[in-house]
Amino acid sequence: MIDDIRNFLRDHKASTDQALHFAWSFLALIPIVWIGGVWGGLLSGLLIGLPRELVDQWPVGHWGDTLLDLAFFALGGGVIGYLL
Repeated sequence: MIDDIRNFLRDHKASTDQALHFAWSFLALIPIVWIGGVWGGLLSGLLIGLPRELVDQWPVGHWGDTLLDLAFFALGGGVIGYLL
């Protein structure tokens, strides 16, 4: 197991990718912690959904579908913000 960890840390692309995942998750959840409530949840939902819809799904073929997806990301965040 120690060798696997060493190999992973030597693989700069993989370790950088994981560090960026950690950073994005941390940043995307700050609004729900600091602002709280529905508005914090909405913003966190959008921050989670934007890279998914605009980066992973690029080029955007149908903007209507993309906007609907982002609205549901925000809605999901708003609901959890309300429940918190």
